[in-house]
Amino acid sequence: MAQEFAQAQERLRIANKAQERHREEWKRKEEEEKEVQWMAVIEVATKEAEEALEREQQAQLQVSTGVLQNSSCTNLVTQRDLEASVMIPEPLLAPFTEKGKEVSTGVDSEFDTGTEN
Repeated sequence: MAQEFAQAQERLRIANKAQERHREEWKRKEEEEKEVQWMAVIEVATKEAEEALEREQQAQLQVSTGVLQNSSCTNLVTQRDLEASVMIPEPLLAPFTEKGKEVSTGVDSEFDTGTEN
């Protein structure tokens, strides 16, 4: 009977060890699955962040391109206005020529030098 009792204890110890290994294996697999899930979540979050960054860069590029296009249009209009004014200087010079006429017609041709003849 003592021998049967010792054998029963040994089988119980072996069964407990097997159960403990099974729990450890199950726990390890569960942790691996959680790690895989976290890696998937991180991958999705990284992809979303990269896409958001790409959209932001595209938006900034469009804004800067729009500013360049607007300034180019403004420069083009200014350049055309300048070219037109150079090609037709009379309208720009009219105020000065009119002032010149007023001055020249307002001066008496016989001026007094302050001396007697």
